[in-house]
Amino acid sequence: MEEFHERSGIEYNLKNDLLDFEINANKQVHLIHILKEALTNVEKHSRASKVNVSLSIDSDNFINVSIADNGKGLQPAEREKKGHFGLSIMEERAKALDAEINFLPNTPTGLIVNFRFRTAN
Repeated sequence: MEEFHERSGIEYNLKNDLLDFEINANKQVHLIHILKEALTNVEKHSRASKVNVSLSIDSDNFINVSIADNGKGLQPAEREKKGHFGLSIMEERAKALDAEINFLPNTPTGLIVNFRFRTAN
């Protein structure tokens, strides 16, 4: 996150409740790549000044990840633009995790990327 901030100048808030939780290597790789892709999208497309990242685990042993920015949000036409593969890359990685992933408006402005996956193999 610090590297993201240095590169983009975008402020961030990180809540990571997974520091003492072990995730298998395959799931770690997909989790990290989804996070990186979401942050790349914030940096390149959102015009955000702040992003909040939250990683937590719930009582049903699901890992919940949320990346919420205060940028311009996701316009429907942007999803279909040629050369913009970030959302589909995140969807593919989420599928590999057997995860639910959603792209939601952040009120009053911005985008929230939420994904959730089971910790067990």
